[in-house]
Amino acid sequence: MPSQTGSMPGMKQLAVLGVFILLLAAPPAFGRDAQRDSAVRTRVDRVDISEWGIYKTEVVRTVDAPESLSGKASTVSRRKTELLTETDRIPAVLGTLFGFRYTLVGEPRHRKVPLTLKILLPPPQGQMASDQVRPTITHTLTPPISKKDFVGFGFQTKEEQVPGTWTFQISYGDRLMAEKSFTVFLPNPTQPDTH
Repeated sequence: MPSQTGSMPGMKQLAVLGVFILLLAAPPAFGRDAQRDSAVRTRVDRVDISEWGIYKTEVVRTVDAPESLSGKASTVSRRKTELLTETDRIPAVLGTLFGFRYTLVGEPRHRKVPLTLKILLPPPQGQMASDQVRPTITHTLTPPISKKDFVGFGFQTKEEQVPGTWTFQISYGDRLMAEKSFTVFLPNPTQPDTH
């Protein structure tokens, strides 16, 4: 389960809520293939980020997440996750899902590797980032090497619609492998929603 750090009031429940993480299992290896694969040393070279912006998707499973504001967290379909608009600017509108696709590069192909996803949220309104630790959502990912995957966040409640810089970081152990920032903004209420 994702955990949240920092002292932003009301954000403890945000830990799981809109985080849409794709964690679909790769086919298991059996027999000699499994023995051979376990003897091959894992090499992680880098994480390549592609296709960032606003997405639409299909939820495959929703689970209870009592620490979230809605009490639920979702897993989405890799095949039905579609980029709508490539952008770094994200309107804080309920139902908006944003994030990126990424590929773990290394050897052996298709071996699952534990990575850490951190989403650094903006500080509360009226506070500078230096005033306190930024609220952070943390989650463990296990993508297969060489297979494209997806991470993102979806606004499901008004409390999540926090404007500012949202930074996604993917790490392997202590190594920061990839980072992508988005500017979340509150849209002008007099303008129609265009996405």
